[in-house]
Amino acid sequence: MADLSTHFAGLKLKNPLVVGASPFSRNLELSRLLEDQGAAGIVMYSLFEEEVTNEQLATDHFLNVGTESQPEAQTYLVEPPVMEDKAERYMDQIRALKSALSIPVIASLNGFSKSGWVSLASRMEAAGADAVELNLYSVVTDPDVSSEQVVQGYLEMMRQVRSHTKLPLAIKISSHFKDLPRVLKLASETGVDGFVLFNRFLQPDIDIEKMTVNLKARLSTSDDLAQSIVWTAIVSPEIDKDIVVCSGVHTAQDVVKAIMAGGCAVTMVSELIKHGPRAVGKVLSDLNAWMDMHNYPDINSMRGAMARGRGEHSIAYERRNYMQALQSYNENLL
Repeated sequence: MADLSTHFAGLKLKNPLVVGASPFSRNLELSRLLEDQGAAGIVMYSLFEEEVTNEQLATDHFLNVGTESQPEAQTYLVEPPVMEDKAERYMDQIRALKSALSIPVIASLNGFSKSGWVSLASRMEAAGADAVELNLYSVVTDPDVSSEQVVQGYLEMMRQVRSHTKLPLAIKISSHFKDLPRVLKLASETGVDGFVLFNRFLQPDIDIEKMTVNLKARLSTSDDLAQSIVWTAIVSPEIDKDIVVCSGVHTAQDVVKAIMAGGCAVTMVSELIKHGPRAVGKVLSDLNAWMDMHNYPDINSMRGAMARGRGEHSIAYERRNYMQALQSYNENLL
């Protein structure tokens, strides 16, 4: 049986299969089942800074509304209700998961202000998280904001968070940066420990009869893996950081592709939603069988075997392969 041990942003893992950010982490029983099936770690659902901020603003409003309406109101002290903000509930869930599981628990944070990123990441560390995934999920709609401003803002945020926490930091990033290799290289110099490629933007649809925008999270398929694989193969030889492949991992073959491209681990969600926690055990069993059949004794012996610069196949990740693909497509039409 092959040695499946690997790492995630510096965390040691017993195998490369990590449960990605999802509602699974809200349920202790499901989380235990995932661990029992062999999951090497679990990423919590994301905590969005604006959820915390909006909740705090609402609380402040309802505690103070009407205090100026009567003279007596200014000196009347209302007994405050017991309140537990969304951030504290998140920290409680970290503590609960850490008590219930023996695998690493990775918090996930999506902020929008430097102070928010820093303060919430620090609270996650204090709550006992093993690492923090900084999820750079934002859609810039202001035409006066340049891509370089966005990048520099993210880099400064990473430096600030790094200076305030000793936890391993993984950056979950979009593929939509115009110069992704440069962005990842600059990010790697801020002291972060790894990257998760890639987060998936919601794809709203328009209901033309009801005149509404429908928000649906489409489950991935193995066909969605290609983009993460290509970029992992391109950047992994250039960046000395752990790379985790995300989106489109459903089978043992998908895991093999991710590792051969240069990844250290993968995250899985859609396959678990479709088939439940037992999917973890099946994928790991199939992965062991595949590695034994192909004489790979461990993950390290397989990692990067198909990365850019490793043999003649490296040209497949470049421009000329696009031309070859088009030519092949045209020949099939004739």
